[in-house]
Amino acid sequence: MLASKVVAHKLQRKTAGLFGDFVQSFFTELAIEVEKGSKSTRREMLQYQEAISYGSADGPSIRTRLNILTIALVAKHPEFAPLLGDAAGLKDFKNQAIAEKSEAISKQIYRINEKHAAKHGTDLFKMTNESVAAIKTLGMSCTNSEQHGKFIDAIYFLIYEGSGNCNRLPSPPPEFAMDVKFLRTGLRHDLDHGDKAEIVKKRIRKGNVFEKFSGKKTPNECGPEDFVATQLRILAAAQSFLEAL
Repeated sequence: MLASKVVAHKLQRKTAGLFGDFVQSFFTELAIEVEKGSKSTRREMLQYQEAISYGSADGPSIRTRLNILTIALVAKHPEFAPLLGDAAGLKDFKNQAIAEKSEAISKQIYRINEKHAAKHGTDLFKMTNESVAAIKTLGMSCTNSEQHGKFIDAIYFLIYEGSGNCNRLPSPPPEFAMDVKFLRTGLRHDLDHGDKAEIVKKRIRKGNVFEKFSGKKTPNECGPEDFVATQLRILAAAQSFLEAL
């Protein structure tokens, strides 16, 4: 059913390898997360397994699993972003997925801070009232450039500034933390300062980092589904980054 949606949107050209890799990785990750049980931070994986358990052939179970697979596919490969506009029922589901990822990130940060404080006496990620507001922003669906900008501000504040500009993170700074920095620099700073070579370097880096998460070179190329896909991809990367700390 997921493959048929890909074909219906005419997305199958040059994506067969990506689709195959996704299917294999999804079910590998599913087995790992189900084994973790209550310790898993991937709530959608447990929900997928529950949907199989309460009636694998029932309509609600099938729709739930298809929605989870669609969200997971888009979060892994932004090339499939058009699938997010496929059905009205998916809109509520993707909003729920974004809110759940944001909540999971909040819990991950709490656990990391508890562990760090027990060893060093201080939090790794500084938490303030602004941090609470930032986490709330992470859980709000982004469908345009303005909302995307606020989302990037929030993830930057939590991950980069929250860690003391990476000073409390392992050295060298993890790739995701630097990606967050470059994403925000590209949005909020004038890159046309410095010598010509440096300007060219910053502009290319800006495009490459944004493309890594969106499949596009600039926000101007993005539609509503692209912005949501980018948000899902960044949130998934944030979860993986936090799990590795």
